[in-house]
Amino acid sequence: MIRIGRWRGRDVVVDNRSVEKIERHGLSIDDVKWVLSKPSSIYFNTRTNRRIVVRLKNGEGIIVVLDIYNDKAYVVTAWYASEARDLVKRRRKSGRWI
Repeated sequence: MIRIGRWRGRDVVVDNRSVEKIERHGLSIDDVKWVLSKPSSIYFNTRTNRRIVVRLKNGEGIIVVLDIYNDKAYVVTAWYASEARDLVKRRRKSGRWI
């Protein structure tokens, strides 16, 4: 586990598997840090019990998935979405993200 910073009073950590997932989506750990530093919104995924942290700019954005456990925030994955605003609307409307 690699500590990459703090978020809401918790250490944020990432493992090698998550780094690989993030990089497969064309992002870096710096992108994750950027989202966590000033998110546009934060949601709770009712299906997975994970936090969804979103940073939007002009409708596009990066979505970071966090698993909170033992007072640490584990980065599960992150991806870029060209229509992130619409994705957030759909997930909120369906009740999946609250």
